[in-house]
Amino acid sequence: MGIAHVLGYLLFVWTLTAGAVQVDVAQAHDLVKYALRNNSLLASPYRIQGKGVLGDALHVAPLLALHGADFKYDFLPPLVAPARDSYRQFLELKKKRPGQVFFSANDGSLHAFDADTGEQTFFYTPQKNRGSIGPTSKAGYTNHRLGCGALVEADVYDGRVTASATVTAWRNVLIGNSGTAAPKLFAIQMPVQSEGDSKTIFAPSAADILWEVDSSDSDFSDLGCVLQKPAVGMMRDGTWVVIVGSGYVDGKGTARLFIINALTGACIKSIALPGGAPNGLGGVRLVLDRQRQITAAYAGDLQGKLWKFDFSSERAADWGLAFGNTALYRAKNANDQAEPITLSPTYVAHPQGGNLLLFGTGTWFAPAHAKHKQVHSLYGVWDRVITGQNSGDVSDAFSAESSGSAATGATSKLVQQSLSAMGGTAYDRANNRGVNYQEKRGWFIRLDMAPRGLRLVLEPQLAAGKVFFQLRSPMDDESRTSAPRQGTSVQMVLDPLTGSAASAVPAFEVDDDGFTESGNAAARAGPIHALASSRTSSASFSQRVGTGVLSGAITSANGQTTVAGEKPMVRRSWRQIINRPAPATTPKAGGG
Repeated sequence: MGIAHVLGYLLFVWTLTAGAVQVDVAQAHDLVKYALRNNSLLASPYRIQGKGVLGDALHVAPLLALHGADFKYDFLPPLVAPARDSYRQFLELKKKRPGQVFFSANDGSLHAFDADTGEQTFFYTPQKNRGSIGPTSKAGYTNHRLGCGALVEADVYDGRVTASATVTAWRNVLIGNSGTAAPKLFAIQMPVQSEGDSKTIFAPSAADILWEVDSSDSDFSDLGCVLQKPAVGMMRDGTWVVIVGSGYVDGKGTARLFIINALTGACIKSIALPGGAPNGLGGVRLVLDRQRQITAAYAGDLQGKLWKFDFSSERAADWGLAFGNTALYRAKNANDQAEPITLSPTYVAHPQGGNLLLFGTGTWFAPAHAKHKQVHSLYGVWDRVITGQNSGDVSDAFSAESSGSAATGATSKLVQQSLSAMGGTAYDRANNRGVNYQEKRGWFIRLDMAPRGLRLVLEPQLAAGKVFFQLRSPMDDESRTSAPRQGTSVQMVLDPLTGSAASAVPAFEVDDDGFTESGNAAARAGPIHALASSRTSSASFSQRVGTGVLSGAITSANGQTTVAGEKPMVRRSWRQIINRPAPATTPKAGGG
């Protein structure tokens, strides 16, 4: 099995449990190679800690830099013709290099390993972390907060470079943050060269550290701990940018969106949200037009507000909040409490135009959050503004119409969907209620089921015409302190446009008859659409297409589950290559 295939959906996570095995550096290399070659998820009881060289790697999501990332930038507009016309060539250059695995360890540093040999090829410690790394490589270190950030790969074009047959102006970059450890962002170039072959090491060097910013910089004083992956792309004025929410500052911060030059780290613009502190802005989802330019972005804050940012203009001065500085929607539970939105929303094209935003609520980035039992929700909310058009006005938003107790019955713009437990099993089934989009703006599901305290812990994922939500409950036994306490994971697969069962076909195919294996009559009363598990590992949802078969697969450390599907969740891109000819003559009025 090839590395590229293995890592197409690899969930590569190291976790720490009580009684963890100490692994030296040589063994760490072997673990890297094993995971890459066997499509496995490295989990407890392993932790990497070797003679002061590597600190623990806890809850890490590594990134493989190889050649599989194609951002379709050959669709860029004539404004950036040199970039558009050379992108396919750049993708061919990327195929030369062997894979590099990057991850941020608890020693506060970014590490890179050769994907084939497991040898460490690069080591980078952000400046603000250098005084704290000493204790992290010692046995018994327990403060596993330093450096476990999110990493994202991106291609950006450097217009300052004169391209030639041997020099490319394209840059393959890694953008990272330090997670809960510190308010920090950085960018590293991952080399792509025109010379060399597949045996040449393409590891970064000190010269490839592009920039590093943190809250001590005057332009980033409101930057908090950024927990989600940065978003990267090209604005309509041709500028390549990194866009992030301000993150969180111990419940005292303000919410702001940062637009950063991807090549220099300069702050191009920051957009403050109304409402004041305490607040924080979470993960950002970009909206791209057919020419791969950023036209808008969505993100949620700790006050339960879902915001849209309008980037439809070619002038940076015009970039700002959509809907007249009003939130698109505000999430509240039945007790009228704000439901914080921390993860990036996902969206699908709505059949009547615009986008349907899919998101969930809840927090899980501070130790106290593990004890929260507040009821949270899942949402599908329709933004009616056509992609690429300006932001719309206040009437296009409906943040005053929340799903809380202040907006129920006839005043609610959302249809409430539900799931019911299938007696004697770990499964739930969804209702089959439709949503009339002539009158409504979407749907929601109240997570008031057992186990209590469920909240969304990963971004919603789309495949096979369905949306996948992964939820988690708080720890089961709060009195236990000697070992990590297990919570419960709940996985839901639903119709994204309605939040209900997509059809009578079960989402989870447990056995050949499409029903649960239990002989309980109640369990056989309908198909299953949600599965509860005592295992809490992450899972990915991917589309699988075979001969006469369209389905999804949920892949986790515990195995793989097939999900029934009816249609692909693919948004096609196309370009017109033949123009329709103009009429030979112009008809006269009246048809003469």
